[in-house]
This record gives sequence, structure tokens and C-alpha cells, in this order.
Amino acid sequence: MSTIKFRDGMSFDTSGPLRVTRRWDGYYVVGDGMLCPVEDAEAARVLLRELRTERTITKIEETDE
Repeated sequence: MSTIKFRDGMSFDTSGPLRVTRRWDGYYVVGDGMLCPVEDAEAARVLLRELRTERTITKIEETDE
């Protein structure tokens, strides 16, 4: 388990698949060892979709080599 902890007491588990989480200070895309703050729920959905698409393309390219 990979956890990022901040001094204000907030912590994020960055293990597991990419997902959207909402906290008191906003939305985040978290998972696969990453933590990305975003402006709102729509921005979170867009970033999540882009990251998943990028990873899928990368996996396809790796299998073609």
C-alpha cells in the first residue's frame, strides 16, 4: 500500500487502479501511485479517461514491439 500523508491530516492511498475521490478541499484522481488534484468532478472524469486511454495505448504499443 502506498500512502501519501499531509501535515493537515489528509492522506491518500495511491495503490490500486485509477479512480476519482472527493475530499473536503476538492476532487482528486488517485491510483497507480499517482495523486492528481483537479478543479471539479468533470475535470476528474476527463483526466481519468485520458490517463486510462494513454495507458491502454502504451500497453498496445508494448505488445506490438
